Order: sequence, then structure tokens, then C-alpha cells
Amino acid sequence: MWKDNILGSFSAHDGTSAVGELRLKGRNTILQLHFDASLDSLSRSSHIVGTSVKGERVTLIDCHSPCASRTHLKDEPSRYHADIFPHYAAVGRVHFDPGMSLIRSIRFCVTDSAKPFYDFDAFSHLIVAKTLIDAVL
Repeated sequence: MWKDNILGSFSAHDGTSAVGELRLKGRNTILQLHFDASLDSLSRSSHIVGTSVKGERVTLIDCHSPCASRTHLKDEPSRYHADIFPHYAAVGRVHFDPGMSLIRSIRFCVTDSAKPFYDFDAFSHLIVAKTLIDAVL
């Protein structure tokens, strides 16, 4: 099972790849990429796939990036980085092509269910209900 941050290698459809960290935070999800060469094709790609260091497959769909940036220090090679904002992120055992009709089911887990369901009296289990049912009837 994945956590909120996924470290791995990510690539665009043209084969350009870079190391990056995907932070899953709902509408604030961001992929931060780092590489020794220009990241223009990755920062312009709308569909990015990746593999985490644990072997999980990541598919990012409808990605947007303001631009790729470069850092240069004296007597050192340039380093490139880009922040990419995907509209959809899927983590699983395989990559998928967002243009194909392959999805048969979706399974997800909620990690913050206590926020909407904080009232244990309203959203809980009642083990011995006979006395309450008798009182209501």
C-alpha cells in the first residue's frame, strides 16, 4: 500500500525520464522532478508514467506544469527541475493508457474518515440493540 509520498523514476511518452517525488495531497498533488538535462518534454507531457522505488506503477493524467527551471552553480553542471500538477493520479500494479477503456473497477481507501464521521453515536455499531428496539416499539 502506498503512502502520501512516492519516490521513483518518471517518464514521458517520448522516453525522457527523471527522478522525482510524487506527493499525493488531493487537489494539491504535485510531482517534483530532478534531472541533469532539460526537462522540457516531461514538463509539457499531459500523460506521465512512473515506477516507485518499491515497484508500484504510477500513472499521472492531464498533467500541467508552469515550466521547467535550471539551477547553475559556478564550476558545476546545471541541474534541472520541474513541478508538475496532475489532475489524476493512479497507483497500482500496472500502468494504463488513459485513452483506452480498460478500467473495470476502482478500489480506494479513505485515511481520514474520522473527519466526516466524527460522531461515534451516529456512525458506529450497536452491539446489543434488543433493549433499544423494545423501547422504541
